[in-house]
Amino acid sequence: MCAAGHAKDTFLELKRKKIYRYLVFRIDEKKRKVVVEKTGDPAETYDDFTASLPENDCRYAVYDFDFVTSDNCQKSKIFFIAWINEGMQLKETSIWPMFCLISVGNKNRSPSSSRIRSKVLYATSKHGLREELDGIHYEIQATDPTEMDLEVLKDRAN
Repeated sequence: MCAAGHAKDTFLELKRKKIYRYLVFRIDEKKRKVVVEKTGDPAETYDDFTASLPENDCRYAVYDFDFVTSDNCQKSKIFFIAWINEGMQLKETSIWPMFCLISVGNKNRSPSSSRIRSKVLYATSKHGLREELDGIHYEIQATDPTEMDLEVLKDRAN
């Protein structure tokens, strides 16, 4: 599964023109493409970003993280974010690893309520999308919400 042309163009606008703070992608199963579900304005915060993610479904996301270095220089790094739920209980016959992106701003959100089919679809499509989005600096795969906390982005970016 590949990214729709609009998804790649929107990513380039985030990367080059800085007209978005973040992008949330979803898989359109009918079109068999990864599409942009939501864009965040440059003034939006990381909390706004995490709040824009669905509680019960998988997503990919890109976040343009601005920060100031210890040398007092303004920098920006682009993060690709995915949630990996390794602890989900499945039927004994299931062997698929499950991936799902969730919001860390609300610890009550649970990736275990996501549909298994959706998780399999996202797991098998992640690499292809990641390859198409040229210019990602860091990738985060979290197994619990603390692994994609804002502090994690700060630590990775410095």
